[in-house]
Amino acid sequence: MLAAPAEQAHYLGMLIPESDPDIEAGPVEIYRDGSAMPGYYAAPRAGAATTPTIVLAMHLWGVNSEQRNTARRFAKNGFAIVVPDLYARFDAPDGDEEKDPAKFVPPARSLSPQTVEPDIAAATAWIKERFPESKTAIADFAWAEQWRSIGQWGGGDVLGSSNLVRLFRRRRWAAG
Repeated sequence: MLAAPAEQAHYLGMLIPESDPDIEAGPVEIYRDGSAMPGYYAAPRAGAATTPTIVLAMHLWGVNSEQRNTARRFAKNGFAIVVPDLYARFDAPDGDEEKDPAKFVPPARSLSPQTVEPDIAAATAWIKERFPESKTAIADFAWAEQWRSIGQWGGGDVLGSSNLVRLFRRRRWAAG
């Protein structure tokens, strides 16, 4: 059940467990370039074809516990979200264990439009298969400005946004 607006702000700062009865969440495989890329998925259990969707470009530490919880928080608030592991092609450390940001610089520098764009496109196609009538946002905390022109990935209904809170507050756009 979608939370009421007063409750939604409360969920933004909470830890939402994978076992929350209102959501489904867990690791997924997204196929691109003939191989599987790991990712993380969360969605409301009562989702429909029109459930608004988000492809979340991970932060420096990859698809770590913070990113997985972010996905679950958005699922708790009515969004379906997938977080592709953009480091899957590279030898990145585990973001749940490694806390030194310098260890992530080499794999982060290995990311390029030639690797990231196909991965984001594959993740967009993956979530659009599950929610074919939804609008999809490509979002993150820092990189999304680079992907503002990605409308072709979702048939013209994809929005780039670097501010997830603003996106959350504009849920009416996503539902329309």
